[in-house]
Amino acid sequence: MHLSTERQLTKNLLKIACVCIVFVGLESCQGRDLSLAISPSYSEQTQVADLGGIPNLGNTCYMNAGLQIIAKFYPDVFDGKPGLLAETGRVIVAKIKDDRNAVAREDAERFYDALLHTNQTRFRKNRQEDAEECLTVLLQGSPTSSCSVWKRIISVNEEQTIHNYGGWQRQSDHDSEMLKIYLPNNGKKTMQACFEYTFEDERLVGENRYLDKFLGKVDATPQTRLAIDRESSTLLVVHLVRFLDANLKNTKNVTETLSLTVPARIQYGNDGSDLKYHLQGFIVHSGNDTTHFGHYMAYINQSGQWKQYDDACVQKVTQEDTEEAAQQAYLYFYRRSAS
Repeated sequence: MHLSTERQLTKNLLKIACVCIVFVGLESCQGRDLSLAISPSYSEQTQVADLGGIPNLGNTCYMNAGLQIIAKFYPDVFDGKPGLLAETGRVIVAKIKDDRNAVAREDAERFYDALLHTNQTRFRKNRQEDAEECLTVLLQGSPTSSCSVWKRIISVNEEQTIHNYGGWQRQSDHDSEMLKIYLPNNGKKTMQACFEYTFEDERLVGENRYLDKFLGKVDATPQTRLAIDRESSTLLVVHLVRFLDANLKNTKNVTETLSLTVPARIQYGNDGSDLKYHLQGFIVHSGNDTTHFGHYMAYINQSGQWKQYDDACVQKVTQEDTEEAAQQAYLYFYRRSAS
């Protein structure tokens, strides 16, 4: 064999080996935050956070996205609270609420350690967690939005007389819970369609009839209504249920997310008027598996300018890019219009 041929063969073998090493490296990312392989936040050039950014400590993008939402919408949530979690939270919020400073790695580490220490049964070190669950924990005891869900079961006879089984009942006493809405199985998947589908009256007939403890099985209609507290807050937090179980995510696009109307007909105790809302922020989960895989990013409208918060990387984005990203979001933060 000629020397040149041997050299060429050696080069080819080295190329094959390099490809195999890269492939194995990417495979090893499975079970971790996939952004370790693709996010600019992890490159050597971006170790120093942009103004408003938070360094990723290894699978902490869920925490970082939640902290961005808290700093912009709930900046007082840690005020007056004891403990290291609140203390370190106040430091971070003060730095990023107006994007004038970046969070130092040591500050992020102190908050992360406090989060893990106070929630040992929920979160584990270096494991990807759910941004929605993290937000719920951090906002515990603080109202997240100005709404509550009420339900009743009724039947209407031929004379249009309503028989009310048990009356209206509030479904949750926890103000920190977000409003869950669901994607319709068929039809157009706009945000408005998802919202109205969630509050659509259903009929219980035939084998599915409602069982009344006095009357037995009767035809009935469960009704769900949304009570809006117009005095406490203008914020409406929507949790679009994409994760149906531990291993299944609905990745369908939801369009027309920038505005939302709460019709008077689905309001509990309404004054006969519709309520208009406009999107001010959202959290996106990228990845097709579960909340414990993939990557989380926050998008927030700051004084009329949309920004993408990807851990340490903060950048302005166009309206078009924002609308496209919002199609895959699962937490939405709407602000009620003044008129």
